[in-house]
Amino acid sequence: MAARWSPEELAILAGIWKSPIPVKCQMHLLPARTKSTACHQAARQGLGEKRRGVSKLFDEIEQLLEDGRSRSAAAVFKEVDINLGHARRLLNRLVTERRAYITRWEQVSGNGLWQAMYLIGEGVSAPKPKKMTQKERNARFERKIDPLELQIRRQRYTLRKKNIVRRDPLVAAFFGEAA
Repeated sequence: MAARWSPEELAILAGIWKSPIPVKCQMHLLPARTKSTACHQAARQGLGEKRRGVSKLFDEIEQLLEDGRSRSAAAVFKEVDINLGHARRLLNRLVTERRAYITRWEQVSGNGLWQAMYLIGEGVSAPKPKKMTQKERNARFERKIDPLELQIRRQRYTLRKKNIVRRDPLVAAFFGEAA
């Protein structure tokens, strides 16, 4: 059975929960507890959602996007010099806080993946387009390619996928040719 939380520990936990510093960075204040037990106890106490800190990178991203040119998360991560996943999380947080919006979605690869283009300010975010199905991608490819080349590709595919049983020459030597 777990040890009971003392009133002092509960007061420290409430202070940790109100602070913008991450819980794992403040666990030295509760040496007998783990991060997960602290989070569970905070939920039991009804402390609400953990207050998140304000990253200095928000200001850098806002300054970068103030020029009026919309940028993707990949462009932001290259210019601000942060991790791509972190850039996406920060940009999406800006969108949820209504400090930025998605101007449009651009297709970045041949397989139909879409990438959001962000801009600072208030606005309505563009809805994300649906992913292309395999059938739609095949149809698009067939429209691009020359009909003769497509026919050749299909013939090669059927020859390659045909279920041809090739007889082993050693077995044929021992048992003769099949009728």
